[in-house]
Amino acid sequence: MRVIAKFLAVTVTAGMLAASTLTATLLKQMNLEELAGNAHRIFSGTVIEVDKGSISLGGGTVATVTYRVVVDTPFLGEFIEKSGRKIADIRMVHAGAPGEVAGAVRFPVLPKMPVIELGKRYLFFTTEPSAAGLSTTVGLGQGCFEISGEPGDELAVNEFENLGLFRGMSGAGTQKPGPVEYSSLVRQIHDLLSRN
Repeated sequence: MRVIAKFLAVTVTAGMLAASTLTATLLKQMNLEELAGNAHRIFSGTVIEVDKGSISLGGGTVATVTYRVVVDTPFLGEFIEKSGRKIADIRMVHAGAPGEVAGAVRFPVLPKMPVIELGKRYLFFTTEPSAAGLSTTVGLGQGCFEISGEPGDELAVNEFENLGLFRGMSGAGTQKPGPVEYSSLVRQIHDLLSRN
């Protein structure tokens, strides 16, 4: 009888882990309209600080990383005014690879957070901060576009190579995966926001 009970316990535990893995790793592909519609803030800017820290949450400690961004183009949302510049802070869970320990809380399955680097310029679509002050980019790597190139000739690409970015959007035409003109994205974002 004990062997059957142990077998059932192991089977149920394995099933729960498999289910949590499956649900935590599924990510809806979003087009630009959906990214904008789900964003609390939309802005572009340069990352000037990256600070690792932690917060108390659910009886444990969760490792965090806060990105401070000097905003050059505010599309949507409110920003901090500091020394005549607009500033945005994005505080995310920082747990490294899935299964690693974040502070004292173990995350068995944590989706890959976007890669954001100090000194680089990005276009961000961010979620509304939780009660604990945590947020992320909409669709994780989908809502984080690295901007590169010379002013007026800039390109933007998200962590999914912009796959599906214009899917189902009227007038957007077809697009192969890869960078798009940043100026084109700016126009489309303004157009989307003006409709709401």
